Amino acid sequence: MAAPMESDTTTAIPKIDWLYPELLSKEGLIEILSQRFVKLPDDLEATTKDSLLELYYRYIIPRPQRQYRLNRRGREMTRKQVIRAKKRKATERDTSEPASKYELKSI
Repeated sequence: MAAPMESDTTTAIPKIDWLYPELLSKEGLIEILSQRFVKLPDDLEATTKDSLLELYYRYIIPRPQRQYRLNRRGREMTRKQVIRAKKRKATERDTSEPASKYELKSI
């Protein structure tokens, strides 16, 4: 039998749960943001973890992509999607929202 291959731990990429960036260290956040080519502040030592988390939420975390039909179920799902977007307190308008002529009057 062949001997099992030893894995080199120095080149191993750590497994990250991308949906919980609060658990990452400041250095881990900086590494992920720089890998995704997000423009970081010049003075990284003075940057707080909260501001790095804000950048992470803005550019890295997945956003809803689905556009629903204009039937009864689609309007209901669109309304729920808008409510969830407001709860996230998104600073920018989400491009996956329907155009203003398709928005519901009840929203």
